[in-house]
Order: sequence, then structure tokens, then C-alpha cells
Amino acid sequence: MGFEQVQNVREYMFHGVEHGQPTLVFVVSTDLALFRRNNVNMQEGPALCLRLLTVELPAAPTAAQPLRRTVTDHDMLAYLIARAAPLAKKHALRHA
Repeated sequence: MGFEQVQNVREYMFHGVEHGQPTLVFVVSTDLALFRRNNVNMQEGPALCLRLLTVELPAAPTAAQPLRRTVTDHDMLAYLIARAAPLAKKHALRHA
């Protein structure tokens, strides 16, 4: 649903919609320094946040209580590993 930014923190907002259920609100905050430190483009922010939410959706909040999550160094590392896996596989197939 977009993002808001205050100084060096960006909050990405998502709506979880399921037929017949109330809309759920998810807010994922990240310090932009994490992106710079890990050489990740800002455009990857929504994909990183969506990946975190996908992992955590089974523990989703009720409609009255939005899920608030902050991206950690560990989250960024897991994202980088997951992002690199398809590239490594593609490279290995080329050289097989």
C-alpha cells in the first residue's frame, strides 16, 4: 500500500486480504542504513518485507491489531541468501 519515511526509517504498509475476512494491516519498518551496508537497492524493500510477512503469516494478527515488524540484520542476511540461491543454481547449470 506504499510507505512512509521519517528520517532514516522507512515503513512499508501492506494489506492482507482474504475473501470473507476483515482486511489485516501489516507494517514493516527498516533502517535505510541496512540497505546501504548490504548493497541492496531501495527498490528491493517491498520484496524483502513481503518475504518476511510470508514467513510470519501463520501468526498473523487480528484485524484490530496490525502486525508491526522491524527488519533486522539477520532478516537482511536471510534475504540476501535467498536472493542469491537462484543465481547460483543458474550459474552452476551453465557450467555443468
